[in-house]
Amino acid sequence: MTISNMRFPSVISEISRPSATRLLLSEDMGNAIGRILKGFVFLLLAECAHGQVLFQYDLPGNLVSQGAESPGVPVIVRQPAMQVVSAGDNGSFSVVVADVAPVSYQWRFNATNIAGATADTLLLTNVTAASQGNYSVVVANPSGSVTSSPAMLYWDSVGDGLPDSWKIKYFGSVTNVTASGDATGDGVSNLQKFYEGTNPTNGAGLNPRLIVDGLNGYVRVSPDLDKFSLDQTVTLLAVPSPGFNFVGWSGDLEGANNPVTVTMTKTKRVTAVFGLPLDYSLNTSNVVWRSGGDVPWFGQDYVTYDGAAAAQSGPIGTNEQSWLEATVFVPSVATVNFWWKMASFTASLTVSVNGAPQSRTLSRSSDWQRAGFYLVPGYNVIRWTYAQNTFYFDPGFSAAWVDQVSFTAYPDEYIDTDFDGLPDLWELTQLEDLSGSGTADSDFDGVNNHDEYLEGTEPANPTSVFPRLTVTASGGRVALSPALTRYSYLHPVTLRAIPDPGFTFTGWSGDLAGATNPASVMMDRSKTVNAMFAMSTANALAEALDATNLTWSTGGDAPWFGQSSTNHDGIDAAQTPLLTDPAQQSWVRTTVTGPGPLSFWWKFAPSYDDLLEFSIDGIAQTNLSLMSDWQRMTFNVPAGAHVLQWT
Repeated sequence: MTISNMRFPSVISEISRPSATRLLLSEDMGNAIGRILKGFVFLLLAECAHGQVLFQYDLPGNLVSQGAESPGVPVIVRQPAMQVVSAGDNGSFSVVVADVAPVSYQWRFNATNIAGATADTLLLTNVTAASQGNYSVVVANPSGSVTSSPAMLYWDSVGDGLPDSWKIKYFGSVTNVTASGDATGDGVSNLQKFYEGTNPTNGAGLNPRLIVDGLNGYVRVSPDLDKFSLDQTVTLLAVPSPGFNFVGWSGDLEGANNPVTVTMTKTKRVTAVFGLPLDYSLNTSNVVWRSGGDVPWFGQDYVTYDGAAAAQSGPIGTNEQSWLEATVFVPSVATVNFWWKMASFTASLTVSVNGAPQSRTLSRSSDWQRAGFYLVPGYNVIRWTYAQNTFYFDPGFSAAWVDQVSFTAYPDEYIDTDFDGLPDLWELTQLEDLSGSGTADSDFDGVNNHDEYLEGTEPANPTSVFPRLTVTASGGRVALSPALTRYSYLHPVTLRAIPDPGFTFTGWSGDLAGATNPASVMMDRSKTVNAMFAMSTANALAEALDATNLTWSTGGDAPWFGQSSTNHDGIDAAQTPLLTDPAQQSWVRTTVTGPGPLSFWWKFAPSYDDLLEFSIDGIAQTNLSLMSDWQRMTFNVPAGAHVLQWT
């Protein structure tokens, strides 16, 4: 592009001379035009009554000088720029020239003229690896010529913005490096290092970046640059928003000094943590709060339980922690109660009272939960610790919160205001509120809350229990070793089934399966075991079915049997055997002659997808697939012989 011989008829006064009409560019008009074109044109040539006049302007558009045109070589005001071109793309170079006379152009590739390349722009199509090299342009006018600075065209065969030659120079290959990679781990990508001319393999000439962030405030950076020289010192000043306090730094800067300096040994990320006062956020006006660790806790109003404010842990990384602490005096036994929440897959939130870790913790993401712990009379130190003790990888936001902390003293530690047999203090510390009952089993360990209170175990912890073993049997008995009313957690117990005369042992049901005798169970919770005995008399199955006038047969993977422990008539009933595989079956059948009515009682206690079906002559009549108590069924059997089968 060339700027020369510009005329502006709309703003130039016209004067007459005998021989010709000339245009006179006044000084005021020149100033106006210069301001219009500031930053773009610096030299204007106008023709006046006495010849050509050269007006020269500075960047804001102010007239600097005015005089007769001085001949000279062209002035290049914008040089051709380096570029990286990928396969299938075009390349182009251009130059901007300010000159008062007509100029000519000749583009060159590696100092050799390119035929036909005589415009101010050079377009290269079908770019290949052979197109890589230096491009320049010679600009000439009657006073002489000038050659532009060379501009490099780089070839990029994979299209990621990095030249093949640059990759090979530093990495020896074009396939083992990416533009977004950072071989030295200094926070500056390979693509940035290419454009900045630094070594991507050893950090020589590195220009590190500083990324700062602040929530409820901002950070002043001095000097405030896009990139810094290696080992340059930068000053940071945290400025909180109204109503917030500066808490401390996180990321590549720790502590609470403000202002503070950081040395740019690599690209760094620094976050200024601002917060609301902790006493306000935790609803405690008379408690002095302390916080520390790698990053302190702070008050905020974005994530809360009460809709007002809550305390949040500081942002931490691998093997870091953030703790919140208070010391309180209580005149009698008391509780500390609060709501807490966590958002993390790898961190943990724990509580200690007077240095003793409490049993309840948060170890994964959870919504708001209420918790409470016991305090002894006198001074108590309560600390919440949010810790990241494993390799930190959390795809989302990671933090912990505490809200609505309260302290309640109990002059009478045995008071029971809801009359459920459990002291309020015990309920609040063990069950977190008064909504439970003495007969409930909060941890499903088989021991109710009242018994756990009496025995000194934790009702919300299934491993803190003295489990019971309940054994039932009909047609025999079970000998236990040891035979205790309650057992310690994980205590082994041996059971031996002893049949009565006329019975045989067929297997175990309930919390013990199989037919091994004797057998053992591990008391990891309260358990119920039933020993099954079958009648062993010659016609036991017909007697159990109350149909000794019929001939019965049974088969499949295991036979039915008569027993007396589960029945409808108070005496005995037929029962299916234990089947251990979903593909197994067991049946019992008889043949009757009709016509006549048929009735029977049946009951079903399935396991998973079990099915009990009744059929006549192989045609299903009805079935049970869900748990059911005794039910009476009635059918009309048509004339003739028919096979009845229960499967």
